[in-house]
Amino acid sequence: MIAVEGLLLRTLEDLKGQIGTVGPVQVHRDIKKTWIIFTDGSFEPSSSNPAAVGAVLVSPSGVVSEFFGEWVHKQVVDQLLIFSDHPIYELEILPVLLAATVWGHYIANSLVVVFLDNEAARSAYIQGTAATDAGRTFLKQFTAIEAEHNFFPWFGRVPTASNPADPPSRMSFTDAALMQF
Repeated sequence: MIAVEGLLLRTLEDLKGQIGTVGPVQVHRDIKKTWIIFTDGSFEPSSSNPAAVGAVLVSPSGVVSEFFGEWVHKQVVDQLLIFSDHPIYELEILPVLLAATVWGHYIANSLVVVFLDNEAARSAYIQGTAATDAGRTFLKQFTAIEAEHNFFPWFGRVPTASNPADPPSRMSFTDAALMQF
């Protein structure tokens, strides 16, 4: 019970700190300005580069605007492995943060639908908290970017086989959906 109370107090203090720095929300009625982001993380422990993340940005007109796939630095993977033997949870949370960071200027003042293929990571974003310290850190950084760019996210689930971010998260960039870019 003490650990839960301590976590709750830390979370409340974080919220108080954020509320004091965030301006008023500006609500926009133009649903035609909805961006879609697909994200994915991968972890293959036997690989020389075991972790990677990817994301695909789809414009309001339905066209792939940008995408990325990046190896996760070994030092980050090593830190995640201290707390988990298979850190896919954190690796599924991370690309949403990276996408918001990289594409914040595109999605500013817009509705944003983010599709993840990991239910636990999706739930973390919906709840605004995560089961691990790394996950909570990523979420805290995401909410700061969300406030800075005044976008309105909605988090949905996409099956892995239908996720266009799956190939980039495995450093494959030959998928037909990406080739239109």
